[in-house]
Amino acid sequence: MGFNAGRVDGIFGERTESAVKEFQKSVGIKVDGKCGPATIIALIRLTKIVSGGAPAQMRESAKQRNRGPALANKVIVLDPAFGNDEAEIVYDIAQRLEGRLLALGASVFLTRGPKNVLTENEIITFSNKNSSDLVISLHTDKHSNPDAHGVSTYFYGNLGSTSPNSSPRGTCRSWLSNKSWRCRSPCPS
Repeated sequence: MGFNAGRVDGIFGERTESAVKEFQKSVGIKVDGKCGPATIIALIRLTKIVSGGAPAQMRESAKQRNRGPALANKVIVLDPAFGNDEAEIVYDIAQRLEGRLLALGASVFLTRGPKNVLTENEIITFSNKNSSDLVISLHTDKHSNPDAHGVSTYFYGNLGSTSPNSSPRGTCRSWLSNKSWRCRSPCPS
C-alpha cells in the first residue's frame, strides 16, 4: 500500500504508528495511530482493490538485489543463546563463526558478550537498526536418550517460493543439511 512501517518485525513501534496515522489520514478516518475497528474496516475495504505484492516485501527484495548474493557486504547478526547449559558453548561457536564470516567480507554483530543478555525485543530492534540481512540464533538442546544426537536447522522464509526473497539453492542446502545430519544420527527404532 506504500506506507513504510519499516521491516516486518512484529513490534508496533514509532514507524508503525506513523504509517498507521498516514494510512488513516489518506482514507479519511480519525487519525489516532491505533488499529481500531474503523482502521481495520478501511484496511479490509482496501485489500479488495489493491494488488501487486506487499510493499514491505518489495522494498526488502530491492535492497537484497542491490547487495547481491555473496556474503561480502552482508550484515549478519549472531545471537548466541543464554541458557544454563548452553551459554558458554554457543558463545564460543558464535565467536568462531564471527571470525569466519568477517574473513568472507560480511559485517557481523553479536547480540551479547560473555555475560550480558538482550531480550527478544532488544535483539529485533538491534537487528533492524543495523539493517541486518540475516539473524542466526544459536542454541543447544539435549535429550534423555543417549543415542539421540545430531543437528536441527530452522529458517524463516518462503519455502519453495520463486520470489527474489528466497533462495532455492539455500532452501535445498538447508533441507539436505538437516536430513544428512539426521540420517547420521543413530536413533533406536
